Amino acid sequence: MAESMPLAAVGAPFQSLVRRAARQRERITIIDPDEPSAVVISADELEDLEDALAVAQSRLREAAGETIWVPHEDVKRRLGFDQ
Repeated sequence: MAESMPLAAVGAPFQSLVRRAARQRERITIIDPDEPSAVVISADELEDLEDALAVAQSRLREAAGETIWVPHEDVKRRLGFDQ
């Protein structure tokens, strides 16, 4: 479950960590009390990681023969763009 909150709603030290993560693409690990419990990364880095995961999953499906390819002309025809 994803949750969003304004940066102003968190304390000043955490605001500083968030800004470092956003501006410098730095990963900041939050420890509670002796082990990692969360990581702060920039939104851009999260997007890059999600894109890389999607590509890897697609390649795995393709390698497993689970991908069905539809020719471009068939897609155009099915969507009514062949007229």
